Amino acid sequence: VRARLHDGLTRAERALDGQIGPLNLFFQSFVILLREGLEAILIVGALMTFLVKTGAGHRRRDINLGVLGAVVASLLTAVALETVFHLSPANQEVLEGVTMVLATVMLFYVSYWLLSKMEVVKWNHFVKSKVQDAVTSGSSFALAAAAFLAVYREGFETVLFYKALFLAGGGSAGAAPVIGGMVVGTVVLVTVYVAIHRFGVRLPLKPFFGVTSAFLYYMAFVFAGQGVAELQEGGLIPITPVAWAPRVPALGIFPTVESLSLQAVLLLLLVAALVWTFVIEPRRLRAPARAPELIRSLERMEADLSEMRAEMERMKRHMHDVHHTGSV
Repeated sequence: VRARLHDGLTRAERALDGQIGPLNLFFQSFVILLREGLEAILIVGALMTFLVKTGAGHRRRDINLGVLGAVVASLLTAVALETVFHLSPANQEVLEGVTMVLATVMLFYVSYWLLSKMEVVKWNHFVKSKVQDAVTSGSSFALAAAAFLAVYREGFETVLFYKALFLAGGGSAGAAPVIGGMVVGTVVLVTVYVAIHRFGVRLPLKPFFGVTSAFLYYMAFVFAGQGVAELQEGGLIPITPVAWAPRVPALGIFPTVESLSLQAVLLLLLVAALVWTFVIEPRRLRAPARAPELIRSLERMEADLSEMRAEMERMKRHMHDVHHTGSV
């Protein structure tokens, strides 16, 4: 029994050593920056356009200040996160595991958020409502705060995702492809920004966000497996080897009950999200549209019945008149 237990633990330990390949790291880094950066560009552009349409174009400076503040806050968040890791060297595995699991939750939420058009509409409506309130109140701080909120949300996600990606790549060993993806992503973002604002190019946003949503879910799946692995190395979660399970580091799949269980939950949530987004939600949104048609149909039926009653009354009166005339 002891030999079998030792063998199982050895297999689990080997399973926890897998890291993501350089090309995979590069592509993930590129997609993170491109998606988060493009969404920030679109949000800021929408806010600027909204100001112009409401006759408050002269207040774009407040938006710029909010964006600048969000960028600075995002950088400070990155510094704070690194400081926490350096101040707690004894708990590196636990911190890395918690970071990856948190990134998993955020990635899954963002991937679902992008899939759900209604959620995007709600977020844009929320941001624009804040801007509208700020414009109405005349408060420069409120307007800058609305822009800050919109952009810092993307910045915070970016910092968290990149930290998890650096950890998944093995720290300094995988830094080169991650940084390379950031550089290429930055170049593409600048190109896209110039194309949109200088030449009026329209991007196919639905396909873009659809593809990136799928990729973000893939990253969530990988980080889930690696996050649990780090927590197991830190002794926070037990290790229960699964002899029949495969070991696929590129997918974050490791042969332990704990990591596979979390990934199974993610798969179930994915199925539920897809069913809700593409089956239940469209039907729910179409229901109010069908209701007026049903009401109009009932009203027409009621009108027809009323007309039939009136016609029957006329026939009764006619028959009564005929009968009365015959009697006379």
